[in-house]
Amino acid sequence: MRQAPKDVPAHRVVKKNGELPNAAIFQGATQRERLEREGVQFSGDGSVRMDKHSWIGI
Repeated sequence: MRQAPKDVPAHRVVKKNGELPNAAIFQGATQRERLEREGVQFSGDGSVRMDKHSWIGI
């Protein structure tokens, strides 16, 4: 996260394997709901499809 642009919303931060962090971090809409509204795809195990949505930093 240190290398991410300052304007990256926190709900876009996931573990490198696509798993979502602890759900208690977000209030209201869940992180998954927010990501799905942005078109992020999830695999059958509930992790983000990193083959589609990975950001490679500097």
